[in-house]
Amino acid sequence: MNYLTDKKLTIVGAAGMIGSNMAQTALMMKLTPNICLYDPYAPALEGVAEEMLQCGFEGANITFTSNIKDALTGADYVVSSGGAARKAGMTREDLLKGNAEIAAQFGKDLRNYCPNVKHVVVVFNPADITGLITLLYSGLKPSQVSTLAALDSKGAREGVLVYGIDGSPEGKKLIKEGMMTGTAAQSPKQMADTAINAAYKILQGKKVKKKKVISVQMITKKNVEQTDISRWQ
Repeated sequence: MNYLTDKKLTIVGAAGMIGSNMAQTALMMKLTPNICLYDPYAPALEGVAEEMLQCGFEGANITFTSNIKDALTGADYVVSSGGAARKAGMTREDLLKGNAEIAAQFGKDLRNYCPNVKHVVVVFNPADITGLITLLYSGLKPSQVSTLAALDSKGAREGVLVYGIDGSPEGKKLIKEGMMTGTAAQSPKQMADTAINAAYKILQGKKVKKKKVISVQMITKKNVEQTDISRWQ
């Protein structure tokens, strides 16, 4: 399997839904085989890592750690979704207060553990502010830190390919509107059928393959209309 680069990519906040999806998307897009998953919540992180390892990505070198120094050391690229989620009743200011502290610490960690990082992407909200705070505390150049919010505000989305995963209704709507390039969609039915058939064979004393790769479908603007946009794929 040919990858775009072999440089280390670290996903911060990898135990969360966004972080884990970013890791899987990076492997599916063949960005790099060397991916390090980081999250302070070790039990959930281990689960995500095991799921990635069982996906059968050829040549992938997936590591995981809850030690931020180990995660960032030697990283050429870092993507962070490691902020707190917005809860019911929270204002943007409430969210900013907590995530500003997280962004500041993230910036300090970048400065201390991977000062030679090539590029950092911040995706936790409010991303326009958390990205700026990360930049200030990291000591990196403005061209080395970006956020999706910054792309929108500067009108720089053109030429940037934005991908998602799982064929969500929101993702397919954005594809239709031209705000997103594509989404890789799995088939829950196919996954369930495969698992059930394997279980029956095991109960019957038959052998089953140790690894079964489930195909995925790439949804783009060319075929999004052929799907039910209002439902998960």
